[in-house]
Amino acid sequence: MRKTALMTHSLHVLALSVLISVGPVASAATMHSIFADTTVTESDVAGSKSTQVTSRVPGNNAFLWGLTFDETGDKPCFIKAHWWRFTPKAGEDFETSFDICNGKADGDRAIVFHSNDVKLPAIDSVRVCQSSEKNPRVKGVTLTAAAIDRNYLVKVEPALLTRTFKRTNCSTWSKVEACPSGQAAIGLNIHHNDEEIIGLSLTCAKPIIGSPTSTTVPSLTDDERYRNFENDILVQVDENGRVQALSINQAIARHEINAVSVVMIRGGKIERVRHYGVKSRKTEKDVDDNTLYQAGSMSKLPAAIAMLTAARATHGPRLARSVRDSSIEFPDSVLGRWVDKQFKSEIESGFPDDITVSRLISHSAGLDTHGIGTARDDGPTQLDTILLGRIGNPGVKAQAAPGTEWDYSGGGVHRGGSHARGAHRAQG
Repeated sequence: MRKTALMTHSLHVLALSVLISVGPVASAATMHSIFADTTVTESDVAGSKSTQVTSRVPGNNAFLWGLTFDETGDKPCFIKAHWWRFTPKAGEDFETSFDICNGKADGDRAIVFHSNDVKLPAIDSVRVCQSSEKNPRVKGVTLTAAAIDRNYLVKVEPALLTRTFKRTNCSTWSKVEACPSGQAAIGLNIHHNDEEIIGLSLTCAKPIIGSPTSTTVPSLTDDERYRNFENDILVQVDENGRVQALSINQAIARHEINAVSVVMIRGGKIERVRHYGVKSRKTEKDVDDNTLYQAGSMSKLPAAIAMLTAARATHGPRLARSVRDSSIEFPDSVLGRWVDKQFKSEIESGFPDDITVSRLISHSAGLDTHGIGTARDDGPTQLDTILLGRIGNPGVKAQAAPGTEWDYSGGGVHRGGSHARGAHRAQG
């Protein structure tokens, strides 16, 4: 996802189904998957409570195994949480971040527990050191970790690993706040004000060991399944393609997007609608069910579905109809002028015979023009300027023989819609 400033985007989730396999242990030599029980427990707060609490709960059976800290101007304002998950669907390490340092910190002190081939660490308690009661900044942290043994059924060795860091102005340690026996952290709750971190607590769950080959699925409510999705989306975070697991709100902040709306549809019915962010940075008004988005390229999917559905009718468009056929039947149309202008070379002159509705809507017609206009482009986006071009814009042109390769073409799909209408009229 490229960084886009001060633009409103939307994300439509058409279906969400999370199936996780769990079952009895096959043998002591098998490295089994690890899942989180759906019943969670919140630890008490180590340090000071705040009305401002930011949670990092990535979900999807992720466990916390380390934290990295940083501060600016003596104010603790950055935490990076280190997570792992090991299931039949994914075995990975990843990070989520909390940053009120305005991007001026990236971590200078870390407590990250190491694993081996059999035992995986998962934090199960925390205590913090504060500078003073009057100024309760977090200046030190002690973490303990349980060791989850993948060789055995639900074998969790508690509090075998302990590590601490503290800064020079660490003054008063809180008491240890721990997960219940047999549980480990699947979430971190950060208590803070606008400038500094003052307390930490854990969201805990029991690790469940299961065989990757089993068919038993942990029971998740719809709310739990959505919460897992909401807090664990993979987002590109730099130009090198690096991705990081973030919550939807984190992703909005990271890419400076105004808002996201998520719609879940199951069985043809809208099951859940969630809105995140604001309509405008100026008004700070929340998005809602009546907010209008620039649909952009998301319109391609329903448009293609509509064309495919219409093609089933006897009077519907013919998906195999070529743009050559339509241009001959409607020579004065934009389509006719586009064929005459854009396919003049000897190599390309035969392409219109093989550019069909089905290839246009499946991005396999060999056309260029990935995008057809943005909020920053004040030029007209009428069909003729998209296809035929204007000064500084050559229009939609061929870049490969039709049917030989797949390449995203916004202009091609747009052409497909108008061609399908022509094909529909011809058929009717």
